[in-house]
Amino acid sequence: VKGFHGHRKMLRKRKPFTLLPHHALLCTAGWFAASVNPVSCFSGLSLHTVARFQCQPPTKCTSNGMFTTDQSRKWCSNVLLGPSVTTPRRDTARFSTRDTQISAHEDRGKGFTLPLKLRGVLFDMDGTLSDSESLHFKAYQIVFERMLPEPPANPLTREFYNANMGGKTKGGALSALLAGSTREQEIPDICVALEEEFERLAVTSLRPLPGLLPLLSLLKEEGVECGVVTNAPPSELSFGIACLKLEGQFKATVAAAECSHAKPHPAPYLEGLVRLGLKKEEVVAVEDSTAGIQSAVAAGLVTIGVTTSREEGELLEKGAVMAVADFSSPALLASIRKALGKE
Repeated sequence: VKGFHGHRKMLRKRKPFTLLPHHALLCTAGWFAASVNPVSCFSGLSLHTVARFQCQPPTKCTSNGMFTTDQSRKWCSNVLLGPSVTTPRRDTARFSTRDTQISAHEDRGKGFTLPLKLRGVLFDMDGTLSDSESLHFKAYQIVFERMLPEPPANPLTREFYNANMGGKTKGGALSALLAGSTREQEIPDICVALEEEFERLAVTSLRPLPGLLPLLSLLKEEGVECGVVTNAPPSELSFGIACLKLEGQFKATVAAAECSHAKPHPAPYLEGLVRLGLKKEEVVAVEDSTAGIQSAVAAGLVTIGVTTSREEGELLEKGAVMAVADFSSPALLASIRKALGKE
């Protein structure tokens, strides 16, 4: 234990650090001490120390960057002694996340708690407001058959589309697909063709997802602000809202092209919060893609998944608190009504 405290002092001085076998032994000794009296062992542990062990610290600390006694107790309990069974999973591979304010049940879908004061909802567009991902997939099939007939683009399967195009910008998906190819210069033309083909299909086939219109009416009556955050280009965003006859329903719209980064980076959802004029603790996100869920969770939002294009397990794995088929879900509606103080 003394060795562990000496090692802790070294880390607090921010000396160069390399994880070696004896460090693991020191950590083990510290763990046994923590299991008896975690506060005395870990109070005063710095954020620098936690970062070296790649553990997620509390989001709030003292002004000098140290843990308080209560934070040390909570951190030891969650990280060293194992997380609570009710702690939702979060994907921290690329972006840091917040201390969650929701509780997910073990059955993963029969109930959860929304923010106590729900004041805003940010929706993704494709696959969330409508089942448009199926139309995008068909547009990709048609355009690829005409402009990119060689493998792996053809024949284009739904599995390949979900893994490489779904939830991503067209330019980003095509750049990854055609990297190093002589066809890279054709990407702008292919993007235009994809957008035109989608619009041709959408005019006669695009419909709001079941339950969306009643939900938007309920939120409007209760003064909840709504917005749309999408990786689609601005022109497609405007077309999609008009095609679904949802003009005037959203206070704010955000296209990824207007931000520094596209999803899965949190920038689009952070911009959505700014345009709504609300705090992350007051807003819920609704997404159908794994990239979108990563973006919303990284922005600090409680996120609900919609299974139009992905399996429930995939959405939960990326941080969704629950996954529903559409907006007529009784569990979803009950939770929203409760958050609005109507139940």
